[in-house]
Amino acid sequence: MSSCDATCFQDASGDVECYCPLKRDVPKSPSGQTSSTGAIGRHTPLRDRFLATVLFSVSHHRSPRILRAAFAAARSSNVGRKAMGKVDRRSALGIGLAAVSAAMVKPAAAQATSYKDTTPWPGVVVREYEGETPSLIPGFKTVSMRDIIMQPGSKTMGPPMMNAMVCHITEGELRLEQEGKTFTGKKNFVWTCNKETKEQAYNDGSAVAIMRITDLKA
Repeated sequence: MSSCDATCFQDASGDVECYCPLKRDVPKSPSGQTSSTGAIGRHTPLRDRFLATVLFSVSHHRSPRILRAAFAAARSSNVGRKAMGKVDRRSALGIGLAAVSAAMVKPAAAQATSYKDTTPWPGVVVREYEGETPSLIPGFKTVSMRDIIMQPGSKTMGPPMMNAMVCHITEGELRLEQEGKTFTGKKNFVWTCNKETKEQAYNDGSAVAIMRITDLKA
């Protein structure tokens, strides 16, 4: 509802008339001029018309009690609107600040383990991740990790293993020859090798294959 400042007049006969000007709701004609229909014209909200009508009707009574009640109603309505406006502005400000704060908060970047790449054979990259972790497995002091990244058509040379290890395929597919046995390792396939085990890997496919090795070191 628009703010209301009641205005009263007393005519020659002693009658007092009051009205509530609603300037924000005054319609305009197509030419841009203010319409002569005023605040209580057909474009005025119904609840604003109601307040104006009440003030106009009670103004024809000479009772000061009725006039005071009408003025109090108009003043209370205006004060309530101002208070609600302050609450709405505070709420909007709080929501806006919360949204800005949320937008400014950025998740911490994940810290990846550093590594070192070597190329022992054509098309094969050995990526060794830094750091060894103490092992809880009996017979082994530490564990570490490395990836064997093999391009299509590449192969390893099959030297004896330096230590026990757990291997699994994280990407692609490999043909594996271990101690005279041949088997295929597809994605998520896992197997083991012991110290001095002889194994050779082949990438016969058309996509890069990755074999992840967890080294168990005594």
